[in-house]
Amino acid sequence: WLVVGTSDETLGILGSYPQVRSVFLPSHPPLAPLSTDDFLGLLHARYEFLVEKKSREIVLPVEDEAAAAVYTLFRGDLRGALRTLEQGCLSLAGLTEGEPVRPLRYEEILATLRPVYEAEMLADLSATMIGRMREIAEAHGEGVTQGDLREAWDVTAQRVSQVVGQLEQRGYLRQLEVEGRAKVYSLTGTGRIALGLTGSGG
Repeated sequence: WLVVGTSDETLGILGSYPQVRSVFLPSHPPLAPLSTDDFLGLLHARYEFLVEKKSREIVLPVEDEAAAAVYTLFRGDLRGALRTLEQGCLSLAGLTEGEPVRPLRYEEILATLRPVYEAEMLADLSATMIGRMREIAEAHGEGVTQGDLREAWDVTAQRVSQVVGQLEQRGYLRQLEVEGRAKVYSLTGTGRIALGLTGSGG
């Protein structure tokens, strides 16, 4: 059997029915994220497919280093990384300085999209929820469980579940893996860009 979909969606659907869950979970783990080299290979294959005149040299929309940095920021979230690269290219088309046509740089993409993602975050979430996002990023950069959050915030398990659920639904938190019976979460690339927690490119 092959189930296609994002990890959150497939786990949500398969985990809802005991008969299905016993067949697929946990003995059939999800596919591992693409390596950075495979991700860049996918992009280059797409570029070559879209070229109208095969004799013309391909000018990359973004630098390979920039694409790799975005993918790393999204921690294997292929859909999120591709969405951000596309938005960056569309927003900056024809607006870069220097040569008439050149690949976009990591810093240019982030500088353009951060105010966009920040505005969306401010419209989506309360100040308290944004504060929770910062706490998750600063205290648990490599991943956090609901148990970790319950202890750090000194709130009930129900409240932690509500916060995690809202951030997941809005696209700012995603499940990375399962350790034993505990789910490990991390901010999405979109959340990190919105908060300005992107580091340096390259």
